[in-house]
Amino acid sequence: MKISLSFALTVTLLASCAPNPKTILQKSWNKCTEIRNGTYDEEFQHFTNLRSDTVKNSFHCDFIKETQSNSVPFRFHQIDTNQNKAAVYSDSILITYTPSDSIGEIINYREKNCTSLNDLYMLRLFQLVTNDSAYILPHDKQLENKQARFKLIGIEKINGVKCYRIKYSCPMYSTNHDTFNVTNEFWIQKKSFIPIQYNEYFEQLSGFYFSEFRNYRLLNYRFNVPNDSIANAIDDISNHLFLSPFDFKRPDLLADSSVAPYWKLPKMMNPKDSVSLDQLKGKVVLLEFFYKGCSPCMQAVPALQALSEKYKDQGLVVIGIDPYDNNDEKNLSDFLQKRGAGYQILLEGKPVAKDYHVYGFPTLYLIDRKGIIRKVNVGYGGDTEKKVVKYIEEILAESTGN
Repeated sequence: MKISLSFALTVTLLASCAPNPKTILQKSWNKCTEIRNGTYDEEFQHFTNLRSDTVKNSFHCDFIKETQSNSVPFRFHQIDTNQNKAAVYSDSILITYTPSDSIGEIINYREKNCTSLNDLYMLRLFQLVTNDSAYILPHDKQLENKQARFKLIGIEKINGVKCYRIKYSCPMYSTNHDTFNVTNEFWIQKKSFIPIQYNEYFEQLSGFYFSEFRNYRLLNYRFNVPNDSIANAIDDISNHLFLSPFDFKRPDLLADSSVAPYWKLPKMMNPKDSVSLDQLKGKVVLLEFFYKGCSPCMQAVPALQALSEKYKDQGLVVIGIDPYDNNDEKNLSDFLQKRGAGYQILLEGKPVAKDYHVYGFPTLYLIDRKGIIRKVNVGYGGDTEKKVVKYIEEILAESTGN
C-alpha cells in the first residue's frame, strides 16, 4: 500500500511539474514577434487526398520586418531551389526571376489590384517568424478558446535540437455550415522558444471529404542579425538581374449573349470517341472547367450530378472539361466515379479553356439551346448552386422556337 501511494504521489508530482502547452505557445509567440529580420533555409511538404504524390520544395529566404504589410514581410528574398525560381520583394515591388540565368520580371502588385502577393507568386514563407503576428501560432485570447484543445505530446529532437511538440486543434464552421477539423502541431525549441517546425492539417468532414497536410521545417537560420547585412544581400540580388515589366491581367470572361466557341474533345471513359458542341445543339449545356487537384471543383461534383439527374429529361446536359489531367496516369475515371460524377467528362481541354478565357477553377458556362452563352460563374461555394438552378430553370422554360 505504501509503494502504491508513493508511486501515485510521484506520478502526481511529475504531472504537476510538466510544462503547460499554453504557456509554451505564448512564450513562443512573444519570441517570434520580437524577430525583426533573419535568414533561413526551409523544407516544405504538401499533400492532399486529391492527388497521389507529395509536393516537396526547399527554400532559402532573407527577410526584414520593417512595417506591417498583411502576411508579407516588408522586404524579402526567397529562392525555390527545386523549381529554379526566386523572388525579391520590397515596398510593393515584386521581382520574380530564374537563378540559373538571372532573367526576371518586375511587378508593382498594388497597381495590379491584387489582394496579396499570392495572386502573382506562390509564397512558402515560414510565417511563424516572417509574419508580424506569427501567423497561426495561438496566443493570448486564442489560448482561452474553450473549443480548442492543447496537448504537449512530448520532447523530441529536430535537427539535433530538443523541442516541445505541441498539438493544437480546434473545429470551425464554414459559411455553408460544413464542419472542418483544423489541427496544427508545433515543434518549439526548449531553450529559445523559437518554433523550427510546424504542421497544418485540414480536414473537411461534412459534404465532400477533403484533407490537406502541410509541413514546414527550418534547417539553418539566424534571426535579429544586423539589418544592413540582410538589406545589402537583398539589394545586391536585384542589382544583378536583367528585368522586364510584367503585365498581369486576368482575361475577361466570355460575355453573356456571345456565341459559345466550338470544341470537340475525347471522352474520359472512351478516348476513341468524342463529343462536340455542335452535337449538343438543341440542349441546354452546363459546361464546367475543372481539374482533379482543385478542392472547390470536387465540392461541386455532387451538386452537378444532382442537376444532371434532375433536369436531363427537360434538356439539360452537364459536361465537365479537364484541361490538365491524364486519365491513364492519374486514374481520373475511378477517382471521379467514387465521388459520384456520372455526367460526361471530357479530356485534353487546355485549348478549350483558353478559348473560353478560363483563369480560375471551377468555371461554369451555361449555354442555351442555340449555342449562346447565357451565364458564367467562377468558383464554387456560398449560393452558387442556387444561382445556377435559377438560371437553368429560366432557360429551360424558354421557347425553343427559331
